[in-house]
Amino acid sequence: MVSPLVIHSSEQGVLTRVGIDVERGGCLTEYATSQGGETHHWLVPAGSEYPGCFPMVPFCSRIAHGVFQFGGRSVSLPANDASGTHAIHGHGYQQPWQVLSQEAHSVTLGYEYMPGAWPWHYRVDQQVSLAGARLTLSMQVTNLSDEAMPVGAGIHPFFP
Repeated sequence: MVSPLVIHSSEQGVLTRVGIDVERGGCLTEYATSQGGETHHWLVPAGSEYPGCFPMVPFCSRIAHGVFQFGGRSVSLPANDASGTHAIHGHGYQQPWQVLSQEAHSVTLGYEYMPGAWPWHYRVDQQVSLAGARLTLSMQVTNLSDEAMPVGAGIHPFFP
């Protein structure tokens, strides 16, 4: 599959486009509507400085110094923030995702993580769909480990 993928919708003279880059963590590279020769970008188009809008999984925000306690164990994650100090926004956005299904108005992506620094095995399915100009994003995280796993999921948009 060529990346970025594009889904689109046209309703009442409004053309809506969403670009999705499966190689860059399933991030949205574009969400724009066009009508009468004018285009409105709802997200900052992805570039080197901003990734557009990306999924945060298996945790959001930051884990100070990459260390936390859960279920009686200490977990130490590699730093992935700009300062090189903290673990931030999970690691799903840093990995390629697979296209599970694609239609003109929607795409479903999947990402499976095998235990490593994050000691739990999990899978994420992310659906991106359009209904007219309305964009809907949804994620489902499934713990594939034999034990409880902490999880947080969200999206990180960059608005103009």
